[in-house]
Amino acid sequence: MVKEYCDRCKAEIDPHERRSKKVVKITIPSPQCREGCTRSVTLCSECFSKMEIQEAVKNVVLGDKDEKELTAVDKLLDVIRELVNDCMEERGE
Repeated sequence: MVKEYCDRCKAEIDPHERRSKKVVKITIPSPQCREGCTRSVTLCSECFSKMEIQEAVKNVVLGDKDEKELTAVDKLLDVIRELVNDCMEERGE
């Protein structure tokens, strides 16, 4: 069986634990590809939880037009920046 590791903390992900792996996909528009450039990031449940991705997404989607939404959008952008930076470092760019 192929072992999987968290792209953030490099911890091994248990293949038998259903909730131990979270995959975050980031799609960036690209003129070379109609669907855009998509990068998948595999996270262990601990890193996913620490980054508060799910909470930020829920707060943005709920559409409350107050300061909480702005904070959630900023948090989500911080998460995306961190994941993109990790991808760029991995590729050596």
